[in-house]
Amino acid sequence: MFSLLKKKPVLSDEDLVFMLETYAWLLKYFGGEAFYNEATIVLPTKEFFPNPVNNPEQAAVEAFIKVKEYSGMLEWPCELERQEDDIDPIVALTLAVEGTPRTPLGTFSANEREQITISYNPAVVGNPTQMIATFAHELAHYLTATCPEPPPGGWDNWEFATDIAATFFRVWNFHGELCI
Repeated sequence: MFSLLKKKPVLSDEDLVFMLETYAWLLKYFGGEAFYNEATIVLPTKEFFPNPVNNPEQAAVEAFIKVKEYSGMLEWPCELERQEDDIDPIVALTLAVEGTPRTPLGTFSANEREQITISYNPAVVGNPTQMIATFAHELAHYLTATCPEPPPGGWDNWEFATDIAATFFRVWNFHGELCI
């Protein structure tokens, strides 16, 4: 009867260890003195993203620039690219196609000349919090791709480590440096 009152852990022991090891990995390569002395909480609010915009593309560009600035990556070269619109699954007022393909919210890619492109799904522009989180995630790919050692568990865990790195961005404004 009393077992109903016990709280179950949110994370498994294995997931907790991975998260802590990933934060240690991030701090090792991107923490530095500035992280500890100058970190501030950055929220997806008008206080941190104050620029007025006139259209969705401008909103995406302005938000992307601010996320780059807050993550200490303003000078890192990369292109922002708008993806094609998703296929509208609504065919008629009472008819929708199930399972229509959806593009990801964002992507990170590097070509053979090491030119970086970050793309975004135009649907995220209508949700500023999701758009900012998407940009933080894709910039976290860029940042972590520069590390000389893989994330905990190897590059197979890169996507999970990137999710944690994106929270590292969204929670703290730090001044990352390129790992060489």
